[in-house]
Amino acid sequence: MNKSQRIELTTGTTTTDKYIKVQLEQDVDTLEFMTLNITTKDAYQDFNGDYGVLVGRVNANGGIGVPNAKISVFVPLTDDDSENSSVASIYPYKTPRDKNNEGKRYNLLPRVSQYNIDTGTYKPKQPFGSFPIKPEIVTNQPFLDVYKKYYKYTAISNGAGDYMIFGVPIGVQTIHLSVDITDIGKYSMTPASMIKAGYPANLFVDGGKAIKPSDDLGDLPNIETQEIAVDIIPFWGDSENFMIGITRQDFRIRAILESNFTVFGTTMTMGLTATWGDPDRNLDNDRGDQNYGFYFLSSDVNNNIDIRVNRPAPPVIRVFTYNTNIPITTITSGALDPTNPATIVELDKSQYYELLSNGDFLLNIPCNRNKVVTNESGQDVNVPDDSPYGVFTEFYGMMLIDYPDLPIDKTYDRKFNGPNPAHKARGRLKIPQTEGLRKSTVSTNEPYNQVWRKEYQLFQAGEIYSVAQFLPTKYASHAAGPDNIATADDSENRINFQHWSKVAGSLMKVAGPDNVSPQQAEYDTDNYLIDPATGSTPQFRYDFPSNAVYGGEQFFGAQWINLCLFFPQYVWAYDAGNNRGYKVADIFHNDYTSGDEYFVTDNSQAIFAGITNTRFMLKGDAFRTKFINIPKTELSKLYYGTTTKSLNIRKWNTGNYYGIQNADNIIIDPSPFEYQNHSEYSTTGREYTRNAWDINTYTGTQVGTKKTAFLFRGMYENDCVKLLFDQNII
Repeated sequence: MNKSQRIELTTGTTTTDKYIKVQLEQDVDTLEFMTLNITTKDAYQDFNGDYGVLVGRVNANGGIGVPNAKISVFVPLTDDDSENSSVASIYPYKTPRDKNNEGKRYNLLPRVSQYNIDTGTYKPKQPFGSFPIKPEIVTNQPFLDVYKKYYKYTAISNGAGDYMIFGVPIGVQTIHLSVDITDIGKYSMTPASMIKAGYPANLFVDGGKAIKPSDDLGDLPNIETQEIAVDIIPFWGDSENFMIGITRQDFRIRAILESNFTVFGTTMTMGLTATWGDPDRNLDNDRGDQNYGFYFLSSDVNNNIDIRVNRPAPPVIRVFTYNTNIPITTITSGALDPTNPATIVELDKSQYYELLSNGDFLLNIPCNRNKVVTNESGQDVNVPDDSPYGVFTEFYGMMLIDYPDLPIDKTYDRKFNGPNPAHKARGRLKIPQTEGLRKSTVSTNEPYNQVWRKEYQLFQAGEIYSVAQFLPTKYASHAAGPDNIATADDSENRINFQHWSKVAGSLMKVAGPDNVSPQQAEYDTDNYLIDPATGSTPQFRYDFPSNAVYGGEQFFGAQWINLCLFFPQYVWAYDAGNNRGYKVADIFHNDYTSGDEYFVTDNSQAIFAGITNTRFMLKGDAFRTKFINIPKTELSKLYYGTTTKSLNIRKWNTGNYYGIQNADNIIIDPSPFEYQNHSEYSTTGREYTRNAWDINTYTGTQVGTKKTAFLFRGMYENDCVKLLFDQNII
């Protein structure tokens, strides 16, 4: 049986446990301390006492272990080697403060970025060090000689910040630390988060997305080096009594770490003259079915539904969080009133980093809950949130996203609107949402509204999130329901292709018809958008996934789209004249009946954080939204391995996507993304998302549990995944 002996050490301090001497039992196989261990095979390999064992932890914030810190016993350049140019040119350091030919002092930081198999990315994003990389060492004899002689005693801290160097010469030694706080795992800071944490803006370039280069490591805000003189005691201190000695030296970095999470995505809305609803429409006039007008696009159907008319703009984003005075258990149980301004609070823009790039957006937000430190065993343990030590790891919050007041120039006559023309609106979104808002003036509606207000996302430190939105549709049937508006379950959230123009919601046509260029057959090579600035030469390829094909045309609707938010434009009639009992298609708002314009006019309904007025707020049981947590490995696949801005993941994983070959067989995991199967959400109250629509012909092996996730990265020049990488977030 493998027997271990644990040595208890106090962590989070640099003033105690400098030397540890213990009596070693002869039948012990392993010595354990902190998150480290020494096997007796190592311990008994040398019975003289001319070497020692150095252990320690690299700490930040008074108790957080710092991973990926580099530690070494500094070995000065010998006089003989100083005369050897092949050695001295590589290692000119007689003291740690000496500089090489590039003007860089002694350090252990990488000279170039290296591939990180755990994240599928290259780290660090900005290499500032001079330490040789492994291929240089193994293929270049002078590098190998220098490494074996001068970098013999080096270590890298593990996930808990612990390190160990075995066989260190006894006596006073100079112990060196090099750390790059942009490359320390889950607590890595980005240039954006460093600026928000108070680092001077003049230390950064490219609008704050990169650190200003310098050969002087002392000028770099992300780099920290330290040297400490340590007296190394012999590992074998008393061979007769089997006493062993371990020298301990902790490091405390000066940087104050701030844990953040990132949210990114892209947005778009309909074209200048595109709206859902056409008050001028008078179909089946002999039957008086003018209510169909709210389920029709304005007259130029092709123009309205074609994705090529969609336009992006910088969204207006507001970030909210549950008041940190409220216990987490109260939040998770839902035992609170979100209409109380003290329950949910809005973050000031100065509290986080926001980047808006046309329709793309990126937010880097500090965590504010669940403060932790690293214990002696390397585990995160909670401390009070008001403790001066540790780092926050969670955030409970939600967002409201509006679109700027872009013009909607579609005009209507006054045939069915009395003295006033039709009003035009653009929807607003809360993220996350699954419940539809109802009028606050009806007490029985409040439980539904409170569910909507309470819905939140739990964000975690170091994670990257994007957005997902269900794009609902609803078909206006001749046969079903009062006033000829479809209410039967099988008519919800589907497209009847014979009458696809009678559909309100988020239906899109992703390519032109067969008799209009570009034809469907040209989709793969000629799917261009006219330059919006000049209106002339095509410059932008557009990509958008389809989940159905009809009559040679491709469509997308009644399904989730990931990474993207779509803001529909719609109209309502000013009054109820001419049989127009419905003010707006009921897919947008719950209270839409004659004489009631609650959700299309200003109102006093509470949202949260003391904010009121739910005008144009799209109902959440139709336009469902959520945040999705995407692993860095999957984001790297999207960035490095795909050439299209849209994906049907199931098709991509088969090796051929709309003529684009997946030559490297890059398999994207569909599980982080949203997709709804046909049978999901079949319970009452999910009518708008009940029949998720995906009838694409498919013959290959389905991925996961038959999921087909659809992704879209942005219109025109937008690409939210590229934006994420350009900002050095990954």
